[in-house]
Amino acid sequence: MGQELPRRGTEAYPVRMAAMLRRPGLPALLLALAAAAARAGEDPAPRPEPARLPATYRNLPLLWIPKSDEIKDLKGDLSDPAWQKAAKLELVECASGKKPPHATTALVFCTAETLYFGFRCEDPKLDELVVAGGQIWTHDEVELFFEPDKDTLQKCYHQLIVNAAADKWFGRVHMYPKYGSAQIRENWNPSFDTAAAKGKDEWTCEVRVAFRQMKMSKLAKDGKSLWRLNLYRSRPKKSKNEEALAWAWSPPGSSAFHTPMKFGYALPETLADPKFLAELIEEARKLEARREREIGMALEYEIRKRADELGSDQFGDRDEAERRLLELHEKDPAAGEAIREILGELTLARRDTHLAASARDLLGRLTELAEGGEDPPPKHIKAQRR
Repeated sequence: MGQELPRRGTEAYPVRMAAMLRRPGLPALLLALAAAAARAGEDPAPRPEPARLPATYRNLPLLWIPKSDEIKDLKGDLSDPAWQKAAKLELVECASGKKPPHATTALVFCTAETLYFGFRCEDPKLDELVVAGGQIWTHDEVELFFEPDKDTLQKCYHQLIVNAAADKWFGRVHMYPKYGSAQIRENWNPSFDTAAAKGKDEWTCEVRVAFRQMKMSKLAKDGKSLWRLNLYRSRPKKSKNEEALAWAWSPPGSSAFHTPMKFGYALPETLADPKFLAELIEEARKLEARREREIGMALEYEIRKRADELGSDQFGDRDEAERRLLELHEKDPAAGEAIREILGELTLARRDTHLAASARDLLGRLTELAEGGEDPPPKHIKAQRR
């Protein structure tokens, strides 16, 4: 016989348990608790694959910022293994979108609490780096523009500058180059870390800024907003025969870094609500399906054909292609959306070609038409300029 269970009162445990299980609803409750306990040991619901994110959003590049490990001590040389998991971006010339003479690679990743940026800047004249005298933006430097909210119109955004000596500058600012560089500023005094190093024919730097140091909307804190982001590098000329150079991740089409309408979009993995992420992917799918349904295969074929003709060696062909695309954009909203999307694809896929430059110029004009013009300054700035 088995050993008798200890008694409480006058009933053995098996008798008491049987009586409890006869109570209405209790078995279902116990089953629910057991299921909850089992789920507690499981991994959370998987996020959608980052590869399924669209490459562009509103005709601008969209970046998934992956999660990696915390870096204890920044050294500036990008040697920490955490950088192996970072997103890798190649910067291009700001004005033309072409491949620059000296490569610039940007690396971006996040942790639960922090955003990391790394830059690898090729330069054959390391002994002539400009890191002293004048303002920091006249040095060999990189600039980070970001805002944890996809709306950057008529509002300030974060700007960080780090030069090749790891000196830094920061601000919350919005400038309007079309209005004589009129600007608005906000108080912002963050604490963030930088480090820089020299290698062989390149200088590198690391930047670490905690999310808590940023001004962030509730939507961004909840992981329900895309970010705006652009990354730049500036290289002053080293001799009379050289020109100053400027690079960008999302080229603004000019030398003006403060062009928030041309900032790309980004989403840090650790601040990406799974439901919001799934909705973003579904939105991209629906837009693609709607475009195919509304404009039809024949019209899309013509749009793609005309877009490719923007890279023709014949001026007449280029002019006719541009005229026809402008005509379609004005007549049909769905076609206009498709035209902007296809031109955006060309600027990303063929950045260093004449076709990409022509597509970028036309895309800028069409985007302004679709969105009602460039970012206008607040009324108080207009009043100051009268």
